[in-house]
Amino acid sequence: MPEEPESLAAMAPAFEKHAKEEKYVVAVRPSEVDVRLMVQLTVFSLNGYDQPLDDLDDSDKFLMKCRINKESKKTLREELKHLGIRLSSMFPDLDHLAEETRRLAFRSEESEEAEEADQSEAATPARNAPVKPTWPAPPSRGGERST
Repeated sequence: MPEEPESLAAMAPAFEKHAKEEKYVVAVRPSEVDVRLMVQLTVFSLNGYDQPLDDLDDSDKFLMKCRINKESKKTLREELKHLGIRLSSMFPDLDHLAEETRRLAFRSEESEEAEEADQSEAATPARNAPVKPTWPAPPSRGGERST
């Protein structure tokens, strides 16, 4: 939390001219959040070093990179959808709700594939997870998973 001694020490140089610079990294959850920060479980990092976190010698102890192959994106989006992670739940504003609602319209499979191809070429980070709902929703398979 921001009021913890480590957090305060790491933040001090940004606000106090003669504060001692601490050489460590602290993860801080904001104490005042808006809806978006809350649903995304936001955590900020305070970096007391003069280099990016990726370049620190021991960064593998606290950073993890995940690469998602282009071929896996469609499957991952479907799995996230089935877990209840949707565009409007990650970005709870009217624009994203409207976009998700627009995608609920009944369309042919060809038009969905064309739209998905268009989005993958020109997607913004906040809007790159197309939602293709099934109507009606398929029944739960009790943990079965197709590969």
